[in-house]
Amino acid sequence: MTGTEEPNSEIMPKATLPSDYMRARRPEQFSDTQDVEEQVLERGFFEYHLDTLTSRSEEKLFEHFAKKLCEKLICPNLIPQTGPTGGGDSKVDTETYPVSSEIADRWFLGMDAASERWGFAFSAKEKWQPKCKSDIKKIAETKRDYKAAYFVTNQFVPDRKRADLEDELTREHGFIVRILDRSWLVEAVIDKGNEDIAIDTLGLRVPTYSAKKIGRGDQEKIEALEHLENRISDLAQRPSVDLDLVDDCLEAAIYSRELEETREITEGRFDRAERHAREVGLQRLILSVIYQRAWTACYWFNDFSAVSSLYDEIEEIALASDRSEDLECAVNIWQSLNSLYENSLLADSDKHQERTDRLLGHLENVATAIDRPNNAANAKGFLILVRIILEREDEKCVGVYLQDIGQLFKNAQNLGGFQFQRFREIFEFFGQVFGEHPAYDEVFELVLRIVEKRNSESAAGQQLYERGIQKIYANHPYDAIRFLGRAMARFIKHEERRYLESCLGGLAQAYGACGLHWAEYCALMSLLSMLLQRFEDDHSIHVRGGMRVVSAQLTWNCLETGNVPGFLYFYKLEKNLEARQQEDASDDDKETGGQEVNTRDIILSIALFQASDNQIRTLAHLPNHLEQIGLLMSCFAINFLLGGTERLREEKFVPASASDEEIWEMVSQALSQPAREQIPDTIELRDGDSAFFQSILLGAEWKVIVENEFQTVRVAQSFLGFLEALLATSLNEEIMPTAATIELRFSAPEYDDPSAHPLLFFQEDDNHNYCEILVNTKRFERASEYMAAMRDALMEMFAQILSNFTLTGDVEGFLERIAGQEEGFNRALIFSDMVTTATNVFSNPSEETLEEFIAEAQPVEETVSAGFKAKLQSVVDASKPSEVIDDDGFIPGEGEPPPDLVDLDRLSHRQRRILSPINLKKWDKAGWKGVAMGTYPGVTPILGLIFENEGAATSIFQDWRNQCGEEDVDDAIRVAIVRGLTVSDPHGYGVIIGANWQKAKSQPGEMMVTISRMKHMEHPNPQNLERFIQECQDFGGFFLAPAISVNGFKDVHFVSEVALAKRDLHIRQAWEIGENDPDSTILMPEHEPIIPDGVDDPPVNALMARKRIRAAEEASKRTGKEKPRRKSKKKRMWRP
Repeated sequence: MTGTEEPNSEIMPKATLPSDYMRARRPEQFSDTQDVEEQVLERGFFEYHLDTLTSRSEEKLFEHFAKKLCEKLICPNLIPQTGPTGGGDSKVDTETYPVSSEIADRWFLGMDAASERWGFAFSAKEKWQPKCKSDIKKIAETKRDYKAAYFVTNQFVPDRKRADLEDELTREHGFIVRILDRSWLVEAVIDKGNEDIAIDTLGLRVPTYSAKKIGRGDQEKIEALEHLENRISDLAQRPSVDLDLVDDCLEAAIYSRELEETREITEGRFDRAERHAREVGLQRLILSVIYQRAWTACYWFNDFSAVSSLYDEIEEIALASDRSEDLECAVNIWQSLNSLYENSLLADSDKHQERTDRLLGHLENVATAIDRPNNAANAKGFLILVRIILEREDEKCVGVYLQDIGQLFKNAQNLGGFQFQRFREIFEFFGQVFGEHPAYDEVFELVLRIVEKRNSESAAGQQLYERGIQKIYANHPYDAIRFLGRAMARFIKHEERRYLESCLGGLAQAYGACGLHWAEYCALMSLLSMLLQRFEDDHSIHVRGGMRVVSAQLTWNCLETGNVPGFLYFYKLEKNLEARQQEDASDDDKETGGQEVNTRDIILSIALFQASDNQIRTLAHLPNHLEQIGLLMSCFAINFLLGGTERLREEKFVPASASDEEIWEMVSQALSQPAREQIPDTIELRDGDSAFFQSILLGAEWKVIVENEFQTVRVAQSFLGFLEALLATSLNEEIMPTAATIELRFSAPEYDDPSAHPLLFFQEDDNHNYCEILVNTKRFERASEYMAAMRDALMEMFAQILSNFTLTGDVEGFLERIAGQEEGFNRALIFSDMVTTATNVFSNPSEETLEEFIAEAQPVEETVSAGFKAKLQSVVDASKPSEVIDDDGFIPGEGEPPPDLVDLDRLSHRQRRILSPINLKKWDKAGWKGVAMGTYPGVTPILGLIFENEGAATSIFQDWRNQCGEEDVDDAIRVAIVRGLTVSDPHGYGVIIGANWQKAKSQPGEMMVTISRMKHMEHPNPQNLERFIQECQDFGGFFLAPAISVNGFKDVHFVSEVALAKRDLHIRQAWEIGENDPDSTILMPEHEPIIPDGVDDPPVNALMARKRIRAAEEASKRTGKEKPRRKSKKKRMWRP
């Protein structure tokens, strides 16, 4: 109720008071209480009148009165009987008539009378008892099978006499007898609200009094106002003045005006609201109160001078703002003033002209501010409204402005913040005033097409949304992302923002289920930003509750990514919002909330044990703050990191009697909680020169190192969210990362001329170790310069990522699915702009870091020793989730893998792992040509991988030595030689370099993907290989080193400085390799493997049959020929 009113585009008729105009237009906003004349029947007077009926010969009137009262209170189906006073020839005064069961079913009393015969006798005689016996006897003598008889008398009958006589007559005549006396009559009339029956039938003359009849609408408003006043006066719940209190005070004032309370009371309520608004000091809040005061003065009190005076206050605030919402207040009251001037209800037209000029000028400035297109479009709409009101008598100008509003609809139809519905209503009203103007029909058709499109988009969006939510409940997060992502693009309009908010919430949940925590973060941040903006206009408990839920979800997200500053910010925000809702929370809700907070505290405390030495020194500033907000376990962890067991005893986290061993056991158990699996290996405090983020996407680890400058960090978060959202549904064979680890570095160089450089620039280092993204932060100072450029830059970066770090078999097909069918770019781009979103959520960049905590608190002293740190590190390492190697070894299956072997719909990106020591970009640059074998007497043999580019080759081996050390003890880099590939080249062999899938450690349910490089050595000297194998056996290993070819293979030299010592060389025969063996990639369809005599149906036969069929199928696809049918003599089942 506290926002601006609906569009006030109507032009108030001349000679009409504003209050009369508004009452006719919005009667529900005025009091529906009525002044009525009520007749009052006093109890004593009525009893006297009944007692004296006979003296006035009013027996017939009494009979009529009694019958009407019995119809109302006993049964409605009575027929009248005529006869002399005191009785009649029919023996009864009235009786029931039969009624169908369908009709009687709708009655609320006397249902049995519909099918039974009841008799009634009425008497005003003083001697009621003989009259009663006589009348009941007459009823019985009719032999009409009465089931009940009622005797109604104006005399007073004592209860005991009445009961005795009822029982006597019931036994005597065989049907139920009831006696209704004066006491019953008085109660039925006075106590049960039937005075009108008595007054009308008995012809009573009673006094009349004026009274108010409270209307239904007023009754609801009175109850709401009473509830508001109780909340306002409750100092225990609201000890200080805040936004909610001001909102309640303003709402109370609006209820007061709509109840049409006295002006003194209503103005008093507005005074209170304005006083508290000024205490809060928020200009938008003050403007809202003053606006409603002006609206009330105009349309309830007809106080035009007050409206004029209040407009000056509105103008002072609104015209100092560039928010279209604030300007709308000024426009609405200006319209009212304009009508007052035109109706000669206000003078001083010069002053009005000056106000008009100022309003038009400011609207023009805001309407042309291209950096905020939504805001500018709304301001443009109000500008057109003001102009068309001013020049509505000029047909030419009206035509121009109608065309302008059509162009506005056309230009703004895809803007999410444009108030389309609002301006559409204004345009529809224009039809009443300017409907016959030639331009109106033309613009009408344009608006109609846009409305139809928006309506169809909304309908389609709602269907997609409902399907997406169904997929979430069915635990199909990837399908949910596909549907909700498509729905979201159809809700980018102001009137659909509730659906858009729901889409973002659903997408965040789905992204989280897929392990895509940066896409989840961007979605939740965008949702929180939208709710914060809505809260400015609607301080309802529902919006605040939504903000609290999203804040809680963001704390969980920050735990998943190790974002400690983010966790603390959103945790505090959640607690503040939760405090506002305590009065509405049940005891069960409060208890559940506490348990959840404790869980997050435990998880955060475990995460803090991942801190480096430098980070621990930063954490030393936090204990007091963590204790104040109830994060006691996290406070425990920091105190232990800084002061060990003794500090815990000093701070009373543990009893003074607790031994060191007991405390260490406590820490070990805490670190071994199941929640340990949710925590990343590192945490980020934003306390250094750079920040570190991590994403597991498509099974690869994406390491992101960011210069710790707030805009650069937000760009990195935007890119991670964009990339995860775009590739969320690509966890399949369409696209594969080319390395197990991909490193991105974001930096912000200082440019002499920022305008000469792009917003983002992507470059790869010469050794392909990482890619650097240069962020031109100066280009972010104006939204008009970066919003479109940001989207273009993200698209360009994706193209670079796609070409440099992924393998895609069918690029066009992949892009058609991701960009076409799924509308993935819309899904990824719409809400990945953290530069804007973070500005809306955080009041300043320091809230994204720990700067304020470090500045405000003295650090706790660090007293632990190096020995303590070493012991702690061993305890932390031991608590990490263990990976396992299958003791039975790797056993390839046979035949086609079963379709349900891996359920990709339920596999998160973190459950797929790229297993590879190969950096494909480096290998491509190095140019692997073959192998060279060096054997020298008394020297460990060398297996050289022959490359063309020495620099790239050296970098490959340096990476391996960084990973394994000088010796590959664990055989992480697997070297396999496969012999007997084909009968046409009996001495030829193949070499495979890759990850050792036979020793790979994995988590349950994890899927591993290996990337290898292989080379066929054709027609080699067989003695070289034999000699090398023998030397390896003799020396128990070999050196793996790069070998650089000069002049082809004529001159090869080993780069022994980066050689890697190896113990394992895997020698295999081609005939032993089966269908699903990872080494099967070395065999080509044209090979004819050498099979020893006496070996029947070797594993390689099935492998080669499958390879040849697939090769033929691929050839058929290329040529359009029919696929060959597979020939097989026996059926084979896939088995592990």
